[in-house]
Amino acid sequence: MPITPHFEISQTDDHVMIDILVPHVRVSHESLQVVLSDENKCLHFASPPYLLLLTFQHAFQENAEDACAQYDPLRSYGRIVLKLAKLEAGIYWEDLDMVGALMKPRTNLQSFIDGQNQNHSPQKSTWIKEVLEATSNQEESTEGNAEEKAREIGLETGYGFATMFRGIFTDLARDGLAREMLEIPLDTSDGGLKFLDINKNSDKEISHRQKRLQTEVSKFSAERYLQDFDIQDDYLYQTAMQMRPHWRDTTTDDETQPSNNYFTSQESAQLSSIPYPLLPPWREGDNATPLWLGILDLLFAYCYDHLLTDGDPTVESAWNISILSCSLSWLESFDQGECVADVVAQSIRRSLIYPYLRNVEFGVYCWTQVSQIVTSRRCIIRCLLQVRKILDQSELYYLGNKLYIDPYLAWLQDPRRHNDDNLLTLATDIDAVLQKPNDLKERIGMDLVSIEREVFGDSDDEMTATGSSETDSSDDEEETTSDSDDDNSDDEDDREISGQLETTRQASAKSHSKDLLDDNLALENPASLIVNMTKLSINGEEDGHGGSCQGVARKKLIEEIN
Repeated sequence: MPITPHFEISQTDDHVMIDILVPHVRVSHESLQVVLSDENKCLHFASPPYLLLLTFQHAFQENAEDACAQYDPLRSYGRIVLKLAKLEAGIYWEDLDMVGALMKPRTNLQSFIDGQNQNHSPQKSTWIKEVLEATSNQEESTEGNAEEKAREIGLETGYGFATMFRGIFTDLARDGLAREMLEIPLDTSDGGLKFLDINKNSDKEISHRQKRLQTEVSKFSAERYLQDFDIQDDYLYQTAMQMRPHWRDTTTDDETQPSNNYFTSQESAQLSSIPYPLLPPWREGDNATPLWLGILDLLFAYCYDHLLTDGDPTVESAWNISILSCSLSWLESFDQGECVADVVAQSIRRSLIYPYLRNVEFGVYCWTQVSQIVTSRRCIIRCLLQVRKILDQSELYYLGNKLYIDPYLAWLQDPRRHNDDNLLTLATDIDAVLQKPNDLKERIGMDLVSIEREVFGDSDDEMTATGSSETDSSDDEEETTSDSDDDNSDDEDDREISGQLETTRQASAKSHSKDLLDDNLALENPASLIVNMTKLSINGEEDGHGGSCQGVARKKLIEEIN
């Protein structure tokens, strides 16, 4: 079985350099083979057991004098650097970091082999054919049948990305996984596994969408919602609000500046190792709105968990993401008639039912973060890579990668399938929904407004009344201040009278203290004042005049009062 090596791509004005990791391999002229095909846009690299096929948007210069391959066995246990000349020098090649799109073959294998047979010797043509057949990875025959397979699957009975999957849980999953991973009611009466009413547009009595809504309403706890109504003192909430997530530093102008260094080496390796599925054929004019809504559903679940865990996923992260996303937990799909407001409402509704913090304000805050993420296609890919890693480490939710994450990563890396202008539109639509909190609560449902009015209605009236009285009081104070400015002489008289009253009060207090001390001195057991004075005694020691410190202190106090 051939191995796809890890690689990194860089470029200059005239050349493209491909740094390929081939550890523990004996490289020679006979074992190393590099072929250009498909108008010099497809690169075939072979050095057993490594095989690599990359398809670029621009062409290379054939038989360039400065094109070469350098092998360094000491760096990372073996690396080969291919230096290829651009056919048109000075042109910047975009999206070289989208390795998922680069690894998708587009060459016509048979026509290229026929052309090579005419231009090369039989021996040379044989190994070219072997390289091309090995690196084609059987994608061409599959690509020709993609439309037929999509028609066979059917949009009304499938699920997952673009409803392109069927039989995943029966063919690939262990027994019982669907019940543990999904909330969907299952039918096993015939010995198999069947989703009840998987089509939300079904003419049956209860559709898939209605069943999900009924389940959410039955699991909603008004008492728990009211307990989390004010979470300002919650430690996890405070940590989440103070956190600075990675997208705040990476979404600034990363799409407008020509850079192929957005992803880290680990992320690039992950992108190159993903087994991307074959996507359904995409035609110009197809509406991508349902797919973008699905991405928003996944990003909200990711943001909620990322903020709540301070960017360090826990054992509950896979459950958090799956249960918050109706795509992962109910295999939900979206219609062309649905909008961003529907996704925002349903995501916040699920956040009020299942996870730790069930607060509308926190859900709204998570959506403000999503609006920042969707401004950058690369940032979306980074977030989905983190989701993929979390789900891949779970024994219950790993199939979510095959159904949604991997197809979305392949779709996002292919610029032919979507328009980046949709990203700014999504961010604008999210911000517009969040600007109307009352309408959002009504769309969320579950009588949130009625529950809050029933519990906090009287308090709100009292607060309103208190606010009115404070306003009136402040008005009176302003009037008093205005009057005092006109009567400065009266203020001086008042201050003089207040000073006389204070002097009289102090004299009276002094006389009262003297009488109290005289009474306590006559008692056998001193009162509280004398008891407090015993604290001045230090281990019963006497002063230099033969009396205790307690007696000296009492004498000084009497003299001070007299």
